[in-house]
Amino acid sequence: MNEVLEEFCSISGSARSILFGAEKAGRVSLIEPAATLLTDESRIWVGNRGQPAKLKQYIQIAQTAFRYPEHRDYLPRSIRGIWKADLFIGSPSMDKWVAATLKINSKDLAGAAGLRLGIYPESRKGERPSFDDSRNLILCPLPYNAGFMELFYKSFYIVKQFLAADAYLPKEVALPDSADRYVANELAARRIYPVLDVIEALAPMAQPELVVSRQSAGGEGETTAIAPIAQTCT
Repeated sequence: MNEVLEEFCSISGSARSILFGAEKAGRVSLIEPAATLLTDESRIWVGNRGQPAKLKQYIQIAQTAFRYPEHRDYLPRSIRGIWKADLFIGSPSMDKWVAATLKINSKDLAGAAGLRLGIYPESRKGERPSFDDSRNLILCPLPYNAGFMELFYKSFYIVKQFLAADAYLPKEVALPDSADRYVANELAARRIYPVLDVIEALAPMAQPELVVSRQSAGGEGETTAIAPIAQTCT
């Protein structure tokens, strides 16, 4: 992302991001508080001529506009579509930011006024960033370890089946894979113990070297959201 920001947006320095997450229920949350990164002079760059709008001034309106369409007209024409953003990426040292949209498939990326980056998992190894004139988006393919993510989501599936079985070993039809059943059985064997004790007991079996948290990857401040990062992609 640092390379893309510098090459396509002339934004240099260590990139930071503000996750702009909108829930289905209509609530919108900034996972990392914008107040810690934005100043009154922080600008949102859209690639057009003219003075860029001040992001901090309009970010609250963008939150409201997600739920109430009539508020979208309160945004300047150049950034009227930033309520569709998934996150804002930029350089606090330069006070420059861009709005980004994220999709699993690059074909689903859609441009909007103010959106600058379209981020998606690469579909082929070594895919390079490029500019899409038709959508007015800088396409940013990110390295993607499909095997790692499959394992990550599979672990959630095991837990869901385990909880659905009332913390007993699920029926074989629910978890037919022997490795999955082994994990579930380790949990079921500790059913009578407090959850925190079970977590502590299983800690020596963990492999923390497979992932790095935001803190160990160089983040600052309190971690309010944690997501896995494949070791090969850091």
